Parts: sequence; C-alpha cells; structure tokens
Amino acid sequence: MALFTIEIAGVSRQLPVISVNDQLQVATLNILGDRELVEACAQALVEKVARPDIIVTAETKGIPLAAELARLYNMPRFVVARKENKPYMQTNLQREADGLTYVLDGKDAELLKGKHVLVVDDFVGTGQAIQLLDQLVRDAGAETTTKASIAVQGSSVQYDDITYIVHIPLIRS
Repeated sequence: MALFTIEIAGVSRQLPVISVNDQLQVATLNILGDRELVEACAQALVEKVARPDIIVTAETKGIPLAAELARLYNMPRFVVARKENKPYMQTNLQREADGLTYVLDGKDAELLKGKHVLVVDDFVGTGQAIQLLDQLVRDAGAETTTKASIAVQGSSVQYDDITYIVHIPLIRS
C-alpha cells in the first residue's frame, strides 16, 4: 500500500493512499486511537480559534478531537450529532443530504440554543458533513462562530470559512 507522509501540528504521520478511480487517489486520515496526533491538533486549533460557548461534532471520528478541545477550553461537555435516531433520543432535530444524515437529541439542541458554537470535524473532503452540522446548529437556535478541522482535502471545495491545520492534496495518476 502506498503511503503519503505528512506533518500535522508537529506530528509526522504516514497516511494510507486509497484509489478512488484510475486517475485519482486520496490520502486518508484516521485519528481514532491516535492520542498524540489528537492532542497536538487540538492544541493547534485552540491557538487559532476563539473560545466558543460549546462544541458540536459528528459521530464518530470527530469525537476525540471535540473531547480534547473541550478539555483544553475547560468545558464540561460537548455535543455529538448522531448518524441516526436512537431510542433514547427525544424531540430530535435532523438534517439530511445526499445519503448523509445527522440527528441532534432534543436535550442537546436545547443546550445549543442562543450559544456561540464551534463546529469541528476531523477531516473535510466535500464539505457536506460540516455544512450539515452548521445547519443543525442553526436549527437549534444557535450560531456557528467557527467551523474547524484538522485537515481539508481537494481543490473543488472552498475552505474560506473553515479553520484548518493542513491541506492534504489529491493525488492524480
């Protein structure tokens, strides 16, 4: 398997390169279980992003980053948008687009009301996930003050409204 070497927030990693088609490959970032990388990236983002009232992320891969950001900001909690409705969730808010679904529990939505929110994701490719999270935040009566990610990838998406640490290029064959 081909690897793409990159330095992110002072931490070097070799990312697996996956073929999308005959002409395009992408380097994939997976932060799950990588405490060293998560801590370094969270610290780098804290230095770039003003302290919000609360943090919102999507399950699953954004959770470690949101947890470390909440720790650094000394916040007692953060909110996770689920990929599907769960039996314990009540009075949900939901957003869907192109096969992607995010659901906020009503209690979490109530926590967001009137707040300044940092929306975080580990990686932004198309930008669809982070935009859906932003819409959910607004549906809950809150304001996204910043969207942030460890990495962005690709050239077709504009990243002007996303604070990020590193751009991972597309690899053309």
